[in-house]
Parts: sequence; C-alpha cells; structure tokens
Amino acid sequence: MLSKDDLLKLKTRKDIYNLILKNPGLHLREILRRTNLPAGNVQYHLKYLEKFGLIVSNDDLKYNRYYVKEKVDRRDKEILNLLRQKIPRRIILMLLMPGPGQIFKDNKTKKEAFKNSSTFLKLYSKKEIIELTEHWKGSYDKDFFVNKHHTTVIFHLQKLLDAGLIKKVKVGREYKYKLKDEDFIWEIFIKYNDALSINSINTMLSWQSDGIDWALENILDIGWEIFPHPYHV
Repeated sequence: MLSKDDLLKLKTRKDIYNLILKNPGLHLREILRRTNLPAGNVQYHLKYLEKFGLIVSNDDLKYNRYYVKEKVDRRDKEILNLLRQKIPRRIILMLLMPGPGQIFKDNKTKKEAFKNSSTFLKLYSKKEIIELTEHWKGSYDKDFFVNKHHTTVIFHLQKLLDAGLIKKVKVGREYKYKLKDEDFIWEIFIKYNDALSINSINTMLSWQSDGIDWALENILDIGWEIFPHPYHV
C-alpha cells in the first residue's frame, strides 16, 4: 500500500495538496488561479488525491469544493460553504451588528445603548433585513448588506435556519432573527480566515480586535447623516 509520502512524491501534486490543506474549500477555478497550472494537469491530480483518500470533495450546488480528508469536520464544511455564498454571509455579518432599532431610532437611544454595549440586541425582523439593505446601497462595503429581492432573502434565511446558524425569537407580535451562537461564528472566522480570505470578514475581525464599541461609534458618527434609514426617526 502506498504511503502518504509516496502519493505526494510529485512536487505538483504535493503543492496542490498543501494548497487545499491551507485553504479548505477551494474550488477548481480558484486552484487554477493560485497555481497557474493547466486545467487538465490540476484535474488529474485532484482525481488522484481523491481516489487515494487524501482529499474529499463537496458540492455546494455552485462549486465542487475540495478539503483535505479529516482536517475539516463535516459541520465546518457546511459553514464554510455557506460563508462563501454572498447572501448567507451578508445576513450573518448583519446579525453580528446591533439591530436597527438601537442604532437608528434616535440619538438618545443610541447613546443609552452605548453606555453598556452588552445591552445591544442583535435582532432583525425579516422586514428589517430586507428594508435595511435598500437604504444602505451606497455603503462603502456592500458586502455587509443583502441588497436582494425579498424572496431571495427569505430563501437564504431558511437555509441558515436549517443549518442551525440562526434562530427565530418572538419579540412582541413578530419574529426576529438572531445568531444561534455568536462565539461559534467568530471562531469560524478566526480559524478559517486565510481559507476564506474575504474582505468583509477581515474587516469584522479587525473591528473585533479594536473593540466593536469603537468600530460602531466611528461608523455611526460618520454615517448618521449620510445614510437615511426607515428606523431612524
């Protein structure tokens, strides 16, 4: 039986394996871009590595993504696949921020909330998620806002509910959405930051390192007059 060293004896094959090891979830086009190798060559080595059990592939309905076997568990693969899709990722990023009622209702509400950031309720109704994005289309980073038709938003909200990443909470007469485990999301961002290499996630991580209070204060001071909002009375 061939050992792992035997299977990875060829430098090209080993380089492809190491690339997937460091960046779990890459698809063929991205592997081609990063290696600058002929497509046929890369496809041959991917099939070889998969045949001998060194890597596994996972189809997320858009791309066939590759992972080093047993280095990324099934749950993490599911989350990575969702984070690589723009709409689920944007919803998750939105749910990491305080809900619009606290940021935009009025200056008094904002100041009271900032006295104790633990009072921030990261809750959004379906209506808020859909409408909020319409008022932030000119944002400096559109990746933080959904900007899609309501049926698309609803479809992706259900995907996130099915994946156990978000949950519904009844507030008064309506249901709002929130992250099921915010700490888990931060762990995924940190653990797979290099693999994801997404600007909006990098921005969130930098905000977290500086302190989310500081980041929000600066965003609100700059954006208060620039971005009109339906929940800013």
